[in-house]
Amino acid sequence: MPRRMTITRITVTHYAWEIPDLGFEEGLGFDAIYQPGSRYPAGGSILTVETDAGVKSEAPGSIPERAARYLLGRNPLERGRTNAPPRGC
Repeated sequence: MPRRMTITRITVTHYAWEIPDLGFEEGLGFDAIYQPGSRYPAGGSILTVETDAGVKSEAPGSIPERAARYLLGRNPLERGRTNAPPRGC
């Protein structure tokens, strides 16, 4: 029988960059347009989950600190069972 795997580390890496010559139209400000000299700030986050078995998973996004603390020490393969109602309900 395979041993139980547990989450040992959860990290969020934030990154940022600027897009040169990109701005927004002056009307409602929804449409991106070529605008010489302007710079548009962009960025995102990468969520990394590591286990004691050496398995590492990465996905775009983030996680609240409270949720990360809750998941530490849990089996990542049972993530769907954490909030699911018991079978037969």
